[in-house]
Amino acid sequence: DLQLVAGQWLWKLETLYRTGQGDGFFAGVGGFEYTMVGIAQSSADLGIIGEWAYDQRCDDTTTGFQNDAMFGVRLAFNDAASTELLAGLVQDVDGSARSVSIEASRRIGSNWKLSLEARTFFEIPESDPIYGLRNDDFVLLELAYYF
Repeated sequence: DLQLVAGQWLWKLETLYRTGQGDGFFAGVGGFEYTMVGIAQSSADLGIIGEWAYDQRCDDTTTGFQNDAMFGVRLAFNDAASTELLAGLVQDVDGSARSVSIEASRRIGSNWKLSLEARTFFEIPESDPIYGLRNDDFVLLELAYYF
């Protein structure tokens, strides 16, 4: 694992090479987040995110991320309620499969937190490892009490 913070850039790389259980293989995820601080003269920060996931096993991978790109945004309001939003699109570089993800949260008072999580899948071919998730779109709204 490598991580580098340089000014408003965050660069990260996670890789592995595995042997001992069949053929050896390489897999990794790399990407960046560029944060614009104080957008529109406010206290909010906007991060632009890009990542690429690769698995040398290609169609034999056990994950859905054998050659996929992710693009997203992170919005942190930097307010007393810790309001934040993360939204992203994952696109299979070799095919049509894609997924959209949204996560948001906000504290309410000192003991409550409201959270939203949503995921949806588009054009997942039968050959894709995540084909089993093609009908598993969901929206989760959670109100939690902390004591």
